[in-house]
Amino acid sequence: MNVYVFLFFSSFTIYLYFTFYSFYLNKRSPLNILFSLYTFSLVFWSFGNLFLYSSTSVDSAWFWYKLSGIGWCYMHAFGLHFALVLAKKDKIFKKKIYWLILYIPSTFFYFKVLFSKLFVDEIVISNGDVKGIFVSPNIYLLFYLIYHVTYLALFIYFIWKWGKESTKKSEKKQ
Repeated sequence: MNVYVFLFFSSFTIYLYFTFYSFYLNKRSPLNILFSLYTFSLVFWSFGNLFLYSSTSVDSAWFWYKLSGIGWCYMHAFGLHFALVLAKKDKIFKKKIYWLILYIPSTFFYFKVLFSKLFVDEIVISNGDVKGIFVSPNIYLLFYLIYHVTYLALFIYFIWKWGKESTKKSEKKQ
């Protein structure tokens, strides 16, 4: 058994549990909904990779790669949206159009995954191993890396700031 398959199955199971558990706790809470969406994007990523790395044909591998793209393209936007709401810094987004702008890069990159090549130029299967041959560096890859680092840094910053400014001991421990 490929070690990647085991790792992705384990992460898929854990993310799926967190998705349903957080939604079960309070399905009306914006925080719980956003956390569920964040972990559900990770479910897509791990589920797609689970089958990607166990594919026996290149066409099948491409299908699973594109499906997993939902997860790794949208997780940053869901994560940052969650962090902004958690840290109560979402006041700047009074109009819904600003939330939409937060998700535009994710949608753009997912369309690149579906209809073009963002990271992987070719998928090769040899001796049961699935390998992706990366694209040459290009402007879209650079934009994705900037998007990834920016959203991740902001996510970490707002979570850290929320914990630091919290007055409740239980919140500080989280």
